[in-house]
Amino acid sequence: MQDLRTHLRKEIEDLIKRHPGGLTHAQLMERTGANSHQVHSVVGRLRDKLFIRAVRPGRPHTPYVWAESNMNDVPTPSNAINKMEGQYTCPELRPFDGRPRCNDHLQWPSLQGKTRVWPDGRRESV
Repeated sequence: MQDLRTHLRKEIEDLIKRHPGGLTHAQLMERTGANSHQVHSVVGRLRDKLFIRAVRPGRPHTPYVWAESNMNDVPTPSNAINKMEGQYTCPELRPFDGRPRCNDHLQWPSLQGKTRVWPDGRRESV
């Protein structure tokens, strides 16, 4: 199944590249021998990745053309930023001081089986 999709994708790419005026959905179906769903799936993936574009978007029977210019318009991110520079103080990890006595529950032990376990590590048999 994967080989069929890959083969169909390459075939549609080659067809669109060879026809500068573009090919419609029906023409792609006719020339590849694929059904409407298969062509629609491949064309959608190629369009989402900006490899092809519709000549008249939103209109029926619009041809699809190869969009070489879209690939050149994508800006390249700069490598000039040093992410390891400076110090990070982790301000989001400060103790919460918005509600007084919100951590009072930590003064009491938890019961694990028949043993009370205190937050400081003490253990007491029940």
